[in-house]
Amino acid sequence: MLFRSGGVRRPATTQQTSSPGPVASGKKIWSFGTGSQIDSPIVVANGVVYFGSTDSHVYAVNARSGIRAWSFATDEAAQNGIAVAGGAVYASTFEGNLYSLDASSGGKIWSYPAQSVSAASVAVAGGTVYTSGLGTIIMALSTSNATKLWDLGQDGQGMRGINVVGGVVYLGSSGGNVYALHRGGGKVIWTFPANGEISPSIAFADGVVYVGTSGQSVYALDASNGHQLWAQQTGGQIASGIAVANGIVYVASADNNLYALNTSNGKVAWKFRTSDQVQSGIAVANGRVYAGDSSGNLYAVNASNGDGVWVFQSFAVIDSGIAVSNGVVYFGGGNALVALAA
Repeated sequence: MLFRSGGVRRPATTQQTSSPGPVASGKKIWSFGTGSQIDSPIVVANGVVYFGSTDSHVYAVNARSGIRAWSFATDEAAQNGIAVAGGAVYASTFEGNLYSLDASSGGKIWSYPAQSVSAASVAVAGGTVYTSGLGTIIMALSTSNATKLWDLGQDGQGMRGINVVGGVVYLGSSGGNVYALHRGGGKVIWTFPANGEISPSIAFADGVVYVGTSGQSVYALDASNGHQLWAQQTGGQIASGIAVANGIVYVASADNNLYALNTSNGKVAWKFRTSDQVQSGIAVANGRVYAGDSSGNLYAVNASNGDGVWVFQSFAVIDSGIAVSNGVVYFGGGNALVALAA
């Protein structure tokens, strides 16, 4: 393991395009260019936007101005999970390292040779960082020094989504299973076999776990025992994020529809037609649902009735996560991080 070293580029130039004064909803505030596609989650913390790029860098950008705070050169494409906690940024690269970086300076605290496959998630809770690695669905490492605390053996190609709630870790696998594990030692509490690879995120609300699958289904599972409460079939595989708010599950399908499902029974409350497949994350904030498609459209949809509010054309595939903070929505459009008025 390596401790605090170089690899950091300090602020120099930026591709900021911010405008003075208020900006109308759906209009661009600024954009920040990287050297390649942005596929990672987007995390906003303490006024800074953190994300990774397939140009093999992790970036920290001022959320208000779009000016780079720092960037860190990684060993491989930084397209996997990213999380921020306790003054550190944790980022996983494709078939490479898991990094712990100082959130304020970008200095390397440590790195661990996880060799995670694409779409491996990262989560942090209680002094432990969780990700997947070579030969494991999940591994738990100490945030202080990267000591491995426990792991769970291979299932498909690894982890597909994770959510840590209280003393339980919920995760999905490319092998099509959903797991609940004791956070302390990784003991399996329950396993649920779904009908396909689990989508890249797992949602939790009011004692229920929600997942989507490549088998075109959305499942609601009792978080205490893994029993299926309901399942809803869509018209295509689910490769997007999944979100829950105000009694509704929001998920997008390869049938080019954004679905709103009732949490009580899985019935469709409304559908919104997109122009292409949604593979981005999904964010819900201020009564709106935000999702991006492969044709570069970022949609804002009324969360209550599914009416379109606005659409922004980025002219580049949107595969990243989506974050909303202080009235601004952030996403990766091609090789650019874009900030829009929400």
